[in-house]
Amino acid sequence: MIRVRVRHLAAVDPMRELASTAQLMASVARGRERGEGGAIQLATLRGEARALGRYQQLARVLETPLGEPGPAQSADLVRRWTGGHATAYGDGILSISLILPGPSAWLSAAESIPAEKLLNRHVRGLLRAFSALGAPAFYPGRDCVTVSARPVAYVSCERDAFGVCLVQAVVGLSRPYRAEKNARPGPEEEAAGAQATFLAELVRGPADLGERVGDAVLSAYAARHALSLDVAPLSELESQAVAEREARLRLHGPREDSVEGMVGSGLFATPIGGLEAFVALEQSRTLGRVRILGDFIADSAGVAELEEALRMRPADWHSVDGAVERILGGPEHFTLGLRERQTVTHAVLEAARRAAGPEAVA
Repeated sequence: MIRVRVRHLAAVDPMRELASTAQLMASVARGRERGEGGAIQLATLRGEARALGRYQQLARVLETPLGEPGPAQSADLVRRWTGGHATAYGDGILSISLILPGPSAWLSAAESIPAEKLLNRHVRGLLRAFSALGAPAFYPGRDCVTVSARPVAYVSCERDAFGVCLVQAVVGLSRPYRAEKNARPGPEEEAAGAQATFLAELVRGPADLGERVGDAVLSAYAARHALSLDVAPLSELESQAVAEREARLRLHGPREDSVEGMVGSGLFATPIGGLEAFVALEQSRTLGRVRILGDFIADSAGVAELEEALRMRPADWHSVDGAVERILGGPEHFTLGLRERQTVTHAVLEAARRAAGPEAVA
């Protein structure tokens, strides 16, 4: 059996949950050589924070109310490690994090998968858990889990530079997870005119819903992947490491790399929101800095590699699309929420056209 550590966080501040997740990912990276199998973290959140997706542009979110009257305030915002659009991230929300040494770590050798199938494979335990509680669940693809065609959990994933994978579900326990009025629904939701729901509306039984959901999730993943679960509290050293990470997160807030001095492409519509590229040119026809932002889901290692690979390339279709396909199309990387990877190419070249004028871009 695969030994997997379990960490419970009850009524925890979002910053502490994010710091704990980062510490677990670092621990899993170190433990991979010792054959350790990964971790599951279950965190009931508190407060009224919203969580931006990893690549969402902070300025755009601050301009747009997140589902409630009045402008969003930066103090109310945190940034998830996973991509996608903003979600509620406080009272009434359960964050479930699966942390794996690699995409296929919990699968048999016959099921070995590329990174692009990470979310599809590892959301299945969540469906099993919800269904066991009396809420038959379905994953229509993209970024949500539904019950009766109504979204009940936001799902996303990440793979870092060390190859460690994070599959996250932001589950509405006593409130909907959705925080953005302008989040694009999938075709299943559109057909039903669906509004986001939450498990307290769907599941009958005792009031300790968070605990019941957590138990169902652990049972489902243990059964599906033959996991041996080790419920272990934080050690003194781990607590110190989490506290230090939390302090850094509080100091910097939902930061992002600056796009000052760069020109944006404008939003390109995607199935789950929008994508925008920012560029700074060298000598009119050569890409200097490149940033790719938006509501898409992708591994941070792939996005960083692509942004670096585009530096000092000619601002033409052949050069840009070649890098996009070579990197984002590789089996170690993934993108979700992009109907075609060429959307990235179009956005980069449009930003370059705006920066230099149409005649300077082939």
